[in-house]
Amino acid sequence: MSPRRPLSLALATLFLLVGVAASAQNKNGSYRKVQKVADEMMYVTSNVVDEVLTYGSAKHIEAAVVALEEEWSGSGRYLDRLEADEAAMVDVLNKNMTELVELSNGPLLEWATSESRNAFGQDYVFRVGVLFSQVANAMNEYATQFEVRTRPSEEQERFSSQQELVNYTRTLKKSAVEVDSLVEHIKGEIGTTDIASLRASQNALIRAISAPLRGYSEVLHFNDNSRLWEAYQKYFVELLQLTSADLLSDITLMDYDLVEFNTVTQATQKSAMKTLSFYDNEKRLLEKREARFVKKYLPKAPKR
Repeated sequence: MSPRRPLSLALATLFLLVGVAASAQNKNGSYRKVQKVADEMMYVTSNVVDEVLTYGSAKHIEAAVVALEEEWSGSGRYLDRLEADEAAMVDVLNKNMTELVELSNGPLLEWATSESRNAFGQDYVFRVGVLFSQVANAMNEYATQFEVRTRPSEEQERFSSQQELVNYTRTLKKSAVEVDSLVEHIKGEIGTTDIASLRASQNALIRAISAPLRGYSEVLHFNDNSRLWEAYQKYFVELLQLTSADLLSDITLMDYDLVEFNTVTQATQKSAMKTLSFYDNEKRLLEKREARFVKKYLPKAPKR
C-alpha cells in the first residue's frame, strides 16, 4: 500500500491544480463577457456624447440613441449564462445601463429637440461618466477577488480621453449656467409693471456676468489651448454690454411708459425682446465656437 500513496497524492494534487486552473479560466472568461458588453455600450455611448458635446442635430442624436438602445437590447445573450459569483458585477451593469438607456431615450431626446438647449446636455455627459465609473469599480472588484488579469480596451481609452474634455467644458459652462437662467427669467418679465423686480433681475444678471470676468487672469487651458476659455470671456463681455446698456435702456423706457400711459407699450416690449434676442445670438455663436474646439480634441473611435 505504501508505494501507492505518493502516486495517489500526486494525482490528487494534479486534479486540484487542474480544477483551480479551470476555475480561473472560467472566471477570466466570465469577466471577458461582461467586459465585452461594457465596452460595446461604452462605444455607442461615446458616439452619443460626441454629438452632445458638438451640439449635433436632433436627427444625429436620435440615431446615436437608437444605436445605443439596440446594442443594449442585444446584450442579454452574453450575460444570461453567468454564475452567481458574477451576480454583483452584472447587477451593477444591468442597473446602470438600463438607467443610461432611459436617460438617453427620454430627457436627452427632449433636450435635443428643444429650441433653446439648456444645461442638461452637460448634466447628461456627467451622469454618463458616473454610470460607467460605477460599472468599472464593480468589474475591478471582481477582477481583484478572482485574480483576473485586466488591461484597458480601446473603448475605455477613448471614453477616458472624452471625459477629460467633458470635465474641461463643464468647468467653463458652470459660469454660464446662472447667466442663462437669469436671461430666461428676464424674458418672462418683459411687459411687467413691477419695474423694481425687473431692475433687480438686471442687476443680478450683471453680477453673474461679472463674476467670471473678474477671474480673467486665471486662464484655463486644454492641451495648452485656451481658445474656448477666450470664447467664453468674449461671450460674457458681449452680454455685459447688452445688459448694462441696451437692456437698461429698455427698462428705463418701460418705467417711462408706466408713468405716461400706466402700461408698458407694445413698441417698448418689442424693443426689449429684440434686445434679448441678441443674447440668444451670442449664445449660438458661443456654441459654434465650442463645437469647433471640441471636434478638434475628440478622440477617434476604435475601428469596427
